[in-house]
Order: sequence, then structure tokens, then C-alpha cells
Amino acid sequence: MSDKDNIKNKNIKLSFAIPTYNGSKYIREALDSIICQCDDNDEEIEIVVSDNASTDQTREIIKEYQEKYRENIFYYRNEKNVGPEKNIDLAVRRSKGEYVWLFSDDDVLIFPVLKKVLNVLNDYSDLSWIYVNYARYDNNLLNKIATVVDIYKDRYCKNGEEFFMITRFANTALSSNIVRKREWENTYDIIKDISALHNQTVLPIYLLKDKKSYIISSNLIKFRSPEDNKSRWMEDKETYLVLGLNMLHYFYEALEKNKYSYKLMKLLKKCFRYGIICNILKLKCNDDNLSKIAILLIKRSSKKDFILYIVSFLCIYTPGWIMRIIYIKYKELKNIFVCNK
Repeated sequence: MSDKDNIKNKNIKLSFAIPTYNGSKYIREALDSIICQCDDNDEEIEIVVSDNASTDQTREIIKEYQEKYRENIFYYRNEKNVGPEKNIDLAVRRSKGEYVWLFSDDDVLIFPVLKKVLNVLNDYSDLSWIYVNYARYDNNLLNKIATVVDIYKDRYCKNGEEFFMITRFANTALSSNIVRKREWENTYDIIKDISALHNQTVLPIYLLKDKKSYIISSNLIKFRSPEDNKSRWMEDKETYLVLGLNMLHYFYEALEKNKYSYKLMKLLKKCFRYGIICNILKLKCNDDNLSKIAILLIKRSSKKDFILYIVSFLCIYTPGWIMRIIYIKYKELKNIFVCNK
């Protein structure tokens, strides 16, 4: 590395860390949405792509962008697929910015918002984590489905209790998280062995117990819903269900270990209950039997949420044709189970 590079690295305020695997279909849109906002801030911004041994055209696309934006885009390719959690960690550690914005290879940064984020980072020097609100769109990013969290003004939070009471654990989307790099590196080993996808969303429970964070209320990101409701990383029909059950377990365990309030743990259960039950209902409506792993995870949830446990098993042992009727009614009455906004 040259002296010029070393000088430039010291000026980097924010890194966009993009972990990718076979992301060629959408990664151009993600990159373009960031690059078009970097003109006035190019010395403060870098884009780091961590390629998890893609087998598509991802490498060629990134090299094309590097030729145009050589000083701002950095590309790393793993020799083999190390799994999504490890690749996310590598994307952060390969970044040189003081803060790292974890960014999905298929989401889009709304224009113009980058300056707002940089202003927040410059105005509040004590932040460990920033939550960026986002909106869900269809797969083509043409039609807005919903804003994820109804927040009416930005919030500076003194601790994790405040942060999660407001965000309601909605930081499960990769692109909604900005973290101070040194905090990630100092804390990540605590959760590195968690066997659920999106383990980085458990990290702020440990990291923010007594540290400061910030919530950006405006929708800064277009979150792309999976095509045909099936993400690239989905292994089977139960992926979302298993993910939700695992995340409920690890979130609850982390809250207990860090002595968060009973009120917050109750909110966690309420926030996850609706999605988990909906996934069970969808499987039953399609006459799909749950695997032994899913049933074991549901049994484990009894210690965390007894209501979820009872309702889940009622769903499992009710015939599919009855569940199809119940599912329609259940969606109409979802406010009983889902968090009030």
C-alpha cells in the first residue's frame, strides 16, 4: 500500500460493506444508488465488496466498476464459500472507515440521503450503532409495501433499552445497520458461534447495553422483497420459520444475559409471535408437514413464549383445510399478535 493510500484511509468516515454471493442480478442497482451520492463526499466514503466465492458474473461486474471508480471501490473474493455470517464479518473487517454501513447487494439507497447520515455521524461522536429506517418494496422496487417502523422523528438513545423499545427489533434487515467498526471488532466474538442467519442483529443487544445509538426515522433504503417470496439463501420451505424461531431464542437469551427489562422481553415475544405463526400457517395451508428440527425448535420456544408454543401446536395438529380458513381470519386479526405501532 502506498503512502497516498494510507493518507486516504485516515479520511474515511463511512464504509459501505456489501457481502455478496451470486448477486449479479441486482448489485449494479445497489452500487449505483451509493455512487451517485458520493461526489461531494468521496474522501469520506468507500465501498467494500466481500464476494463469498460467487459462481455468477459478480466478479466481472465489480471489476467494471473498479475501472471507473478505482479509489472508492475495493473488492475481495473468498477462495471458498464461508457462509453468510462469516462473510458479513469479513466485509466489516475489510473496511477502513470509522463506521461501517452493512448493505445488502440487492437493496437501494434512496436519493439523496447520504449527506444526512454523514451529518449524524459528525454531530454525534459517541455513537456505537445507528439504525436506518427502511421501506419494503416489491421485487422490482416499483411499489412500496410498507414502512417497517413508524417513527416520527429521529431519536438519540442513551442505551439499548431505549433503542429496542423504539426499533422493536426491526434491525433484522442487513441494510438498516451502521456500526462503529472498533465496536464490532471488540464485541463480535461473543456472538460469532450463533447458528442463525443475521447474527449481526443480535450483536447490538450486547454492544448497546450502556452505549449510545441513533435512530434515523426517515426511510433511507428500499428493501427488495424476494422474488416469488424465496430468497437466494433459502434452503427449503421451512427456512423462514427456522430462522424466526432461532432468532427469537438468541434475542431472548441475549436480553436475559444483559439484564434487559421484562417489558422489553415481552415486546420481543410479541414482535416475533405473529411472523412465526404465519409461517406455520402457510406451511399447513400447503399441506406441508413440519420437520423434526422445526418441531424441536417450537418445543424449545415454550420456555420463551408459552402462547406461541400452544398456538403453534394447535396449528400443527389441525387439518390443512381447516387451517386455510383460519389463516384468512388470522390475518384479519393480526393486531392481537403483532406489536402495536
